[in-house]
Amino acid sequence: MSKKIRWLLLLLSVGVISFIVFFCWWNLSWSLPLDEQVTNDGGYFGLRQELPIHRTEASGTVFGNKFYVLGGLDYFMRSFDDLWMYDSHTNEWKKEASLPAPLNHAAVLSDDSLIYVIGGFGPLGFRYRGVNVAKYTPQKAVYAYNPRLKTWTSLSALPEARGAGAAVYLNDTIYYAGGVGLDLNVKNNLWAYSIKTNHWIALKSFHTPRDHHRMEVLNRNLYVISGRQDDLRKTLRSVEAYSLSKQQWSHVDSIPTARGGLSSIVYRNKIYVFGGEFVWSCSDEIDCYDPAVGKWQKIGELPEARHGILSGVIEDTIHLISGGRHSRISVSGIHRTFVPSK
Repeated sequence: MSKKIRWLLLLLSVGVISFIVFFCWWNLSWSLPLDEQVTNDGGYFGLRQELPIHRTEASGTVFGNKFYVLGGLDYFMRSFDDLWMYDSHTNEWKKEASLPAPLNHAAVLSDDSLIYVIGGFGPLGFRYRGVNVAKYTPQKAVYAYNPRLKTWTSLSALPEARGAGAAVYLNDTIYYAGGVGLDLNVKNNLWAYSIKTNHWIALKSFHTPRDHHRMEVLNRNLYVISGRQDDLRKTLRSVEAYSLSKQQWSHVDSIPTARGGLSSIVYRNKIYVFGGEFVWSCSDEIDCYDPAVGKWQKIGELPEARHGILSGVIEDTIHLISGGRHSRISVSGIHRTFVPSK
């Protein structure tokens, strides 16, 4: 074997080994040891039983004193169809009836009776800088899960297929905003679904199209928060509020740091947002919006930077589950509890 060929083989081997090491670090760093208890400027963080199968871009909601997690992506960009239930009293996860179809980037919420799954992307739904590197299909389907009977039913579909949009529930109505359409363009639609009539109607669109954003409802205002356009090359600080009584949109105070793939909850009459994603890194930022003063404030940091986190409140404690520790496709099963210091 010639010296030139030996050098080529050596370089190839080094390249392959480097790629494997980078892949493991990027996607599997959830295995690094985590501090069980963390106290910082934001508040107190605990550590609970991790999600059994690690993922990112999953969906979830609180129902009673339980947290339900479904769908999402693994580190090979494969979509899940499983559903997991976390019981906060026993600190245990249990697998329940699988989704009717694999999904990621779906909007999920609940009322007193059912869990609703809205839109999302079909199997292998992923876009990298506007290029489809796998099947990337926004969905119209809307499903309802009965946690007591452990059964799924289909409801009236979205007016148009959407993925990576945001949804909230208020007074027998579901509101769905934004997301990516079948043409792969980012949208600014706002739709309302009546649970009683099983019917969708269009409301006034907001100003700035976005996906990978969040929406929360507080004091009869819908808040569309941050998000992104054109993949991660343009993230948004803007926050818009829709008055349900006036049926009008207005701009409110912008979020401190623009990012996509953040998480949010309403807690003690304030909106909290967690983490998010930039082009090559994740955010550990925690911000809080107080409607009484109309301002956002950064209040602290997560123990681990993550995007695609699932958040919910159980018995006055915030739960932060799953998400990637690096931007784009990376996975974890991290399950933190959080009690803000203010």
